[in-house]
Amino acid sequence: MWFFSAVSDRRNWALRPLPAFYYITIYMLGVGFGVGVQILIARLNGRGHYHRIAPVFYQAMGLMLGFAAAAIVVSYLLTPWALPLLISSPRVLAAARDYLHFRVWGFVFAFAVIVFRAFYVGIVNTRILSWSAGIMLIVNVVGNYLLIFGNFGFRNGDRRRRAGVGDCRSGFRRRFRRLYPVQSQCFPLRA
Repeated sequence: MWFFSAVSDRRNWALRPLPAFYYITIYMLGVGFGVGVQILIARLNGRGHYHRIAPVFYQAMGLMLGFAAAAIVVSYLLTPWALPLLISSPRVLAAARDYLHFRVWGFVFAFAVIVFRAFYVGIVNTRILSWSAGIMLIVNVVGNYLLIFGNFGFRNGDRRRRAGVGDCRSGFRRRFRRLYPVQSQCFPLRA
């Protein structure tokens, strides 16, 4: 948030929580599903049924990506109808629509990360989650420094680009997990 305070009008800070609650409501549905996937994978891992983990993982990933696509479509269809019921100020409504118009595309990355997190916690390989969190911290700080402040030849970003860039940075986390797969014969991720 410190990065955003440097480039945004402080009066607009009051606008941020309204669409964020809308976004997080949909995101939490995915988190609930991810906890269920984590329980299934941990149960299979505990019983030694390693060959059954991959189908659960892939089915969960397919379902979550489908859910992300549905959440994007529903959000685009529902936002123009639902937000005016919740927000009466035209200025706040316009800012909330603008925020959500770009932010909903983060559901694809967020829901994929939820499934990867469920997998790694379920197979009790949480070290990769620690590394991933550390790399995300570095990527976020460097990305904010370059893209928001416009240092080292980068342009100072507008708010639409900042929202999209945040989702792209979360996609980097997913790429890191692909580059650092589980190195074990017990957990091959082949269906």
